Amino acid sequence: MQKPRGLVGYVPRGSKGAPPAREEEPLSNRMTLLQRIYALQQSRGHDVEPLLPDLHAAERAYARGEWGLVKQICDRVLGALEELEPPKAPEEHAEGRTRPRRAARQV
Repeated sequence: MQKPRGLVGYVPRGSKGAPPAREEEPLSNRMTLLQRIYALQQSRGHDVEPLLPDLHAAERAYARGEWGLVKQICDRVLGALEELEPPKAPEEHAEGRTRPRRAARQV
């Protein structure tokens, strides 16, 4: 028997019919995800600094309630992040191993 996946038994915070809190709002979550991808790509050595003003502009537009502009900016940033090269795989050593074997201990 397979168990269901996803948000099983999820109960949102706040009153029914009230706008969701920022941590539950999908557009806010999308901006958070983009910020994490930005940080990941930066840690991999990619030059993502030119995208930082766009991330800040998305935050300002979100604060003003300009949802369409936020979505446009997020789409543009995501497109730029997707165009970056994937990380390089570690070079393989002899015998197809990624790390050389340690020499056997002499007893």
